[in-house]
Amino acid sequence: SAGAAASWLLSDHDLPRPGMYIPSLDEVAGRRMLLFPEQGHGDMIQFARYAPLLAARGARVTLQTYPELQRLMQSLDGVEQVIALGKRPPQVDFVTPLLSLPMVFATTPASIPPQGPYLHAPVERLAVWRQRLGAPMRPRVGLAWWGSQHIPKRSLPIDALSPLLSRGADWEFHALQKEIPAAQRT
Repeated sequence: SAGAAASWLLSDHDLPRPGMYIPSLDEVAGRRMLLFPEQGHGDMIQFARYAPLLAARGARVTLQTYPELQRLMQSLDGVEQVIALGKRPPQVDFVTPLLSLPMVFATTPASIPPQGPYLHAPVERLAVWRQRLGAPMRPRVGLAWWGSQHIPKRSLPIDALSPLLSRGADWEFHALQKEIPAAQRT
């Protein structure tokens, strides 16, 4: 909608994808929708939770994602097709940015969906990691504290995790960072 598109006219914000449309929930049933990512991998994982909600309202959802997340995104309930960025998408009625779906659903902090898991790792990858890590002795916690673009306002220094890491007797911590700067290796 025109009002939603105007919200992108902010400094330091990417311009909207040509032809994108922010639908109301009343118009998604029976419509073919292409959801596309706007930001990074973490945002894709975080906001993918809305795709099954659209499918539950009758939308025929195609999700476009980063190639390295394609298999993970295929575990979303109700999504008809998951395609990698750069691949030609099918014909659709609406092209909608994934990060606009909280606005479509009028999400508030109290209504962030869902409570349970919405993504599931491929079974063969789980087997590899179970073998690599062994049997869990305590609940496992994965930590990612530093964005791939190293933007200070979106990252935190490793020292900020000290209070949490001091609970090592209660939890088993694993760094999920692909790269860890030398100054943060402790």
